[in-house]
Amino acid sequence: MGIKGLNLLCGLLCKDLPQTYVEISAHVGQTIELPCLTNLSVGVDWWKLEDPTSAQRYVLASGYIQKAFRPRFNVASASDQGDYSLYVFDARPSDVGFYVCFEDQGLGRSHGYRLTVSGTYES
Repeated sequence: MGIKGLNLLCGLLCKDLPQTYVEISAHVGQTIELPCLTNLSVGVDWWKLEDPTSAQRYVLASGYIQKAFRPRFNVASASDQGDYSLYVFDARPSDVGFYVCFEDQGLGRSHGYRLTVSGTYES
């Protein structure tokens, strides 16, 4: 099922997913920035999806990074200027997926990224 199909399936229960995703490639260990700039001051939600048809996992909701993503994920500290960019530190293959920033905590536009991470992670 494609992105359009998922939006139809979700109806009013889901937020509108982006129609296109910006490709972001990184190597294991790098810091990644996923931009989310808005002129709104009410905040954003960040989702991670394994693929565009999978269930979402909140990365950021109500201004808080979810426990599963701490401490390697963080949101820009310039939210008073409309910058809610998501930073992923020490990139790992498990970070691969689709990331979506929803403006106005889901009521506004969405920005989508498809993140790929190359290399082998050694813990």
